[in-house]
Amino acid sequence: MKLVCSFLALPKFRIDVADMMRSEGRAEHEIAKTLGISGITRLSVEKERQLTSFALDAVRAVQQHAETELRDITGVIVVSQTYDQRIPAVSTRIKELINASPSAFCIDVMDGCSGFIKAVALAAMMEASAAQRILIVAGDLNSSITHQSELGTKILFGDGLGICVLETGGLSTDWIINNEGDTKSVISCSTSLGPLEMNGFEVFRFTRSKVTSMVTSFLKSKGLQKDDFDLVGLHQASRIVVETMVNNLGFSTRDLPSFTAGDYGNIGAGSIPGWLTGIDSDKTLRPRRMLAVGFGAGLSWGLATLTVEMRSGGQLDV
Repeated sequence: MKLVCSFLALPKFRIDVADMMRSEGRAEHEIAKTLGISGITRLSVEKERQLTSFALDAVRAVQQHAETELRDITGVIVVSQTYDQRIPAVSTRIKELINASPSAFCIDVMDGCSGFIKAVALAAMMEASAAQRILIVAGDLNSSITHQSELGTKILFGDGLGICVLETGGLSTDWIINNEGDTKSVISCSTSLGPLEMNGFEVFRFTRSKVTSMVTSFLKSKGLQKDDFDLVGLHQASRIVVETMVNNLGFSTRDLPSFTAGDYGNIGAGSIPGWLTGIDSDKTLRPRRMLAVGFGAGLSWGLATLTVEMRSGGQLDV
């Protein structure tokens, strides 16, 4: 499948991470060290709306900028961990908003940082059943579950959604999804209100071992080289996680910096579509082959191959 547009929808309000740390009594040398490791200097924060309202406003904003991309949608996939409503499904409300056919397949998926990969896998399965244009809305309003979290967790997670459309065509979509029962609560959130809890060391070890091994094994099994991909989109967890993976795998970042979420934070399943908004959306842009890699809460990890042929995209303050 090919990804033809990608938007990053962010709340207008931002919080300075250094100020957050100062308010907790942290010393300047500790603040500087933390910002250098995480790469996240500001967080996007939604102060009034919950996920459903924010998602609908975000899709409306995309309609204003690229209305043609939301025509003739045959499937809507929403991925988040911070739903505020169970009924009706957010995906069905988005379907109505964009005036998609009643036959359009709609599904809400509960997932986090590897959720974009699962959405791509679902889209590929739908493509096999003649679905042609799939809208993916993915991400979280993390502030709703991190306001009582430990500071080291709170300063990593921002609010936002990645919104993209996949069409039939382009590179054949291969995908891998792995899941492992997180019996040790490496990443956990017991209720819809949080707090989100995370063992940062264990998450880092997980990404260095299992995620890196998955990518290496996939390339070998398909007879591919890392240079066969123009884009390697890694879940934007933090600068140290992303750059460590890039270095371990030996990938070069020819078209985009490997980490770009420093101004808004980790937004979960929306981070890879958000990362893609840094690409020039010139309509004459050549197709690019992308390897997308997601990993995180669950524990789960996965990858997918896509063609990126961007007609439109960018950051939207919603």
